[in-house]
Amino acid sequence: MINGKFSKQIRVIFLNGITFGGFNIVNVENLFKKTGIPVITITRKNPDFQKIENALKKYFDDHEYRFSLMTRYDMNRIDFVNYTVYSQIVGIGFEEAKNIIERFTLRGNIPEPIRISHMIGSALKFGFSKGKP
Repeated sequence: MINGKFSKQIRVIFLNGITFGGFNIVNVENLFKKTGIPVITITRKNPDFQKIENALKKYFDDHEYRFSLMTRYDMNRIDFVNYTVYSQIVGIGFEEAKNIIERFTLRGNIPEPIRISHMIGSALKFGFSKGKP
C-alpha cells in the first residue's frame, strides 16, 4: 500500500510503537530502506525493555533477533509544552521529527494519523472507539 498509487504523497510513516498484535515487530530500518520514507514510532510511555526482553525470551526462540529490532534505534524522549512522547526515528533527524510530531498533534498527545487510524480500527472491530490508542 505504501508503494502504491499515492506513495509520492506520503512524507512520513507514523507507527503507534514498533510492535503490533503483541510481539510482531516492525523492522523500521527495512521499512525505511524499501520505501525511502522516514519512519517515526510514537509511544506515550517509555517502554520497559527489561520486561520486554524477559517476555521475548519466555515465548520466542528468535528472541535475540526480535529484541535487536526493538532496540536498534534509540528511544528518544520528546518533551512538548503539555505532553511527552517517546519515539524511534529512522530516515530523518531528531529536530525535524520533533517538528513533524508537533505539527501533526492537534488533540491530546498522539499525532492525528495514529489517532484517526486507531479510531477507524476500533470502529471496524468494536463498532466504536474505546479511547486511547
